[in-house]
Amino acid sequence: MKLYLYSLIAIISTSSLYAAGGAKHGIDWNTLGGSIFNFVVFIAIIVVFTKKPIKAALKKRKEEMEAEINMASNSRNFFIFRDFL
Repeated sequence: MKLYLYSLIAIISTSSLYAAGGAKHGIDWNTLGGSIFNFVVFIAIIVVFTKKPIKAALKKRKEEMEAEINMASNSRNFFIFRDFL
């Protein structure tokens, strides 16, 4: 809930900055700061919601690869042993 509130505050604060307008030249530090804040909040949301699924998928893939390597090693050993018989 707090994360939702923070993101809502970030959206409202930057939209008011863009609505103000003005004919200034140079860097508008308020807009830049708001944009950086929004980006950080966006990345934090992505990390929070995707960390567990990505970690689980990588763990599953690692286990599959280890199983395939073990199977290939066992079949290789079988064929080498068979040639000596």
